[in-house]
Amino acid sequence: MEWFILALLAAIFHAILNGCVKHYLRQYHRYVLAGGVILSGGLLLMLASGIQGFPRIQEGFWVWAIVCIIGVSIANIYYYKALDVGELSLVIPMLAFTPVFMLLTSMLMLNEFPATKGLIGILLVVGGSYVINFEKSRQWLLPFQKFYTNKGIRYMFIVATVYSVTGNIDKILTLKSNASFAGGLVKLSSGLFLVCWMCTQKQGVKEMIKPRLWLIALGIGVFSALVTYVQFTANTLTLVPYVISVKRLSILFSILIGYFFFQERQFGQRFLGGALMVIGTYLILMATV
Repeated sequence: MEWFILALLAAIFHAILNGCVKHYLRQYHRYVLAGGVILSGGLLLMLASGIQGFPRIQEGFWVWAIVCIIGVSIANIYYYKALDVGELSLVIPMLAFTPVFMLLTSMLMLNEFPATKGLIGILLVVGGSYVINFEKSRQWLLPFQKFYTNKGIRYMFIVATVYSVTGNIDKILTLKSNASFAGGLVKLSSGLFLVCWMCTQKQGVKEMIKPRLWLIALGIGVFSALVTYVQFTANTLTLVPYVISVKRLSILFSILIGYFFFQERQFGQRFLGGALMVIGTYLILMATV
């Protein structure tokens, strides 16, 4: 049950994080803001790890860390490339399939596979988080229909695939150190990579020298750090696909934030997707008690 509470907290913190980012995207370029937030989150986690005492690093940690950092950095670049060249409503649904891909990667990397109830729950959460992005049912197959003609969809498919691997590595790194150090190292390194990459863009350099940007990034970075810490901790207590699936409830919390703070009123199709996700989450919980 402890893992479920932590995963649920990860979903809540992630929804708050998305809401904050959405608000400030009106003022700053998405790449610049994302790099600052990720880097700040990593710094906060490393600071927390230093305060509590850096962990004893077990054998094999650094090899997995390098693989994870490279993977996350590549995923970050493709994520924002997808947002640049593709429509949000077409590319974001591809991320819903990360837990499905993890059924295979977790089995190969961690020897983990869910029970029948858990498996059905994961599929319901995936289905719900997928359809929740669409206003009309006839749009549900559109991302697949445009897979070969839309670069954004293909880029986000790469991101989902990479996440299905790095999500398992997150658990390995945590078991070989602890949540704050492992999460801090990955975030700090990948955030630094993204910031350096943005420095090659003319607009990125102009925005990065603004002190206010870094104050905002540090504030939002608190939620970024919290998401990583509770998720990494939850990973060590149960199957990774369960944690990632429950974390997908952030979509529901994001809808509530959108309703109350951004005057977003479209609930019809989202209610169906939300219901599927809640039922799926219940089955996942029942599979672990």
